[in-house]
Amino acid sequence: IEGAIMIDRSTVAPSDKSDQKDEQDDVYGGLLGEEVNGGWGYGISGVGPGGGGTGWGTISPPPPPSTVGKVSLGKVKATGRLDKAIIRRYMRRRLPRIRFCYEKELLKRSKLRGTVKLRFTIGPTGKVLAANARGVLPAVSRCVAKAVRTIQFPRPNGGGKVVVNYPFLFLPASGNVQGGVVGGIVGPVGVAAPNSTPPKIVPQQAIESKRISGDKQIHPPTDVITKIAHSQKRAITVVKMCLDKSGNVNTLSMLKSSGYPSYDTKIKSEMRRWKYRPFLVNGNTVPVCTSVTFIYVPSPVLTQTHTARPPRVRPGTVSTSTSALSKEVIRRVARQVMPKIRHCYEREFAKQPKLQGRVETKYTIGPDGSVRDVKVAGFHPKTSGCLKKVLSGLHFPRPKGGASVIVSYPYFFTQTP
Repeated sequence: IEGAIMIDRSTVAPSDKSDQKDEQDDVYGGLLGEEVNGGWGYGISGVGPGGGGTGWGTISPPPPPSTVGKVSLGKVKATGRLDKAIIRRYMRRRLPRIRFCYEKELLKRSKLRGTVKLRFTIGPTGKVLAANARGVLPAVSRCVAKAVRTIQFPRPNGGGKVVVNYPFLFLPASGNVQGGVVGGIVGPVGVAAPNSTPPKIVPQQAIESKRISGDKQIHPPTDVITKIAHSQKRAITVVKMCLDKSGNVNTLSMLKSSGYPSYDTKIKSEMRRWKYRPFLVNGNTVPVCTSVTFIYVPSPVLTQTHTARPPRVRPGTVSTSTSALSKEVIRRVARQVMPKIRHCYEREFAKQPKLQGRVETKYTIGPDGSVRDVKVAGFHPKTSGCLKKVLSGLHFPRPKGGASVIVSYPYFFTQTP
């Protein structure tokens, strides 16, 4: 999936006046992550391991915390039979991606600003046939042109082509910057709000080190997994996340949809449960924003066999040596790594389609909640080794009275009936 599939903020073409207001919105953009080659990915600008499993992105160096870009759309000029208001509306939907083109270079050059002049051609079917841009920096203009090439416009009236010229003004979003939009729309002088603290744009690595709770792996619903398998295309979702001064998730904005509404909804629902320690700048707590990229690639077994019967993992009955930690708590924590456990099975199932059976796991939860002495006995050595690694990373609440708890927990690996 290439290009951003954005949330539609408008279904009716607004008036020129409302267009101007929307085009000057100073909305903080996210830092989009790159695709992870293979598996389920979570990270920023990284490449993870292949093979349809779990991939973690490498994190880019931290940017200056106050670097945020602002983009304003100029006056559209078009020749052809497609209303300018429609062109403006579709371009506004792509603003987060266009803003990203500027912000990733702004991180390297804090004073970077200027105008990009974009020219593109819309074909009779609404597809962008060609797009070229110049200005600011070659890297910025190339990125802007690439972002526009993936837009699907409505069909022009009566067919034919539409040639569009569209300028963009890029500025660092700081106070006391003369407002205005390229093309003659004059804006007010920007003045920072006296009692507000704008969120700082930070890399995911800086926030991740402060994570308190919340599962980082958010697996698609079962029906979506099957649809992704049949499509043989990865599902990529990019979400801009902002935290308040206390480390709570304050706002979530969908920068790029996976194309599956139920999966997008699940991602945002799970992310709202994430909790972090407060982010400090010069000893003061501040709100922060970053972006998180989720990439799900169907396992080889699903794409190679084109089956609607994906492998299934079912936990058995948990048993413990003491009641110092309730079984419900153990089940709840163990469920958080079910996507990883499923992956351990799927990658071997892809090689041996008839592989199935029961795995016995046993481990000790220490007084501090950490896991040790993990033992796995199962039907396949590589699956067992993978499970041992996953379970060793679990962390539970502290057992009552400082006791240690021995846990026995079986898992059943089968095909979906």
